Amino acid sequence: MRTNPSCFTSTDNNGEPIPPDLNRPVEQVDWVDATNYCGHLTQQEQVAGRLPSGWVYRLPTESEREYACRRGRQRRFNCGKALRGGMANFGKLLGI
Repeated sequence: MRTNPSCFTSTDNNGEPIPPDLNRPVEQVDWVDATNYCGHLTQQEQVAGRLPSGWVYRLPTESEREYACRRGRQRRFNCGKALRGGMANFGKLLGI
């Protein structure tokens, strides 16, 4: 923690340098590191008195993440009623 393993920490999409900012999202972290961070953050916030007793920081479940992507709408996919070419990356599923 105090580091950001994101590949987007030194340059923007145009290759221009950007100042370090530990508040940016991180896209290259594994599940173990993410859950360890949640545990550390929970402990830190409880000690500081900012987190109610019994509450914890945790990663969302798959269904919680899907619900958030759909923004509460009842659709088959988060992008609408159907999934069309170019809207998903099927390469990993197909071993391509």
